[in-house]
Amino acid sequence: ILAVIKELDEKVANYNAQITDLEAQKADLEIEIEETKEELKVAQAEEQKQYDAMKKRIQYAYENGNVEYLDTVFTSSDVSDMVNKSEYVEQIYNYDSKMLNELVEIRQKVADTQFKVETDLNTVEGIEEEVDLGLVGEVDQINSDLLEMLVDNNYIPVISPIGIAEDGTSLNLNAD
Repeated sequence: ILAVIKELDEKVANYNAQITDLEAQKADLEIEIEETKEELKVAQAEEQKQYDAMKKRIQYAYENGNVEYLDTVFTSSDVSDMVNKSEYVEQIYNYDSKMLNELVEIRQKVADTQFKVETDLNTVEGIEEEVDLGLVGEVDQINSDLLEMLVDNNYIPVISPIGIAEDGTSLNLNAD
């Protein structure tokens, strides 16, 4: 009988250690989620800034006419003027390409950060479900012989709210 009590006490201690560990993991994840949310805010602000800059550039090109390569060739006064204008067009093209690539990268960063927040939140929910012992049973019978023997020998029994199902599974018992 004492061996059974000792085994149940060890199981309870093991469950308590697991719960403590899971709660620590949950707290760490919650801190990480807050940090990631801050990173997300920064990334979203950066995305908006980049988007506004691209929008302004497109508006400028639309309102002022975009410099075309053929216009450069036909409106050049000489070869050196044509080369200068071509380099200018190339610089504008490279700048626009760079800005567009940066916008794409920022949007990907925002999407990745949002995914990380969602994944971490799901992990926290999983930990919360795991901490909840989940397997709850109700008492159908009590073997009071052990309790009576302990009381008769001037021991004060401390009873854990853990029971054993017919298949040997440990269950959290409702103490009320």
